[in-house]
Amino acid sequence: MTKLNYLDSTYLFESEAIFVDVKENEKGKAVILDETICRCRRDSAV
Repeated sequence: MTKLNYLDSTYLFESEAIFVDVKENEKGKAVILDETICRCRRDSAV
């Protein structure tokens, strides 16, 4: 199972990440992303 991280007052541009799914439970909503956002962070760190 994927670990879900819940963040308050956070936004993410859909143009920078591919949304795979959106989950919702008693804690709130979580977006499931593909690894695009991870690649962007690694590339910008170089």
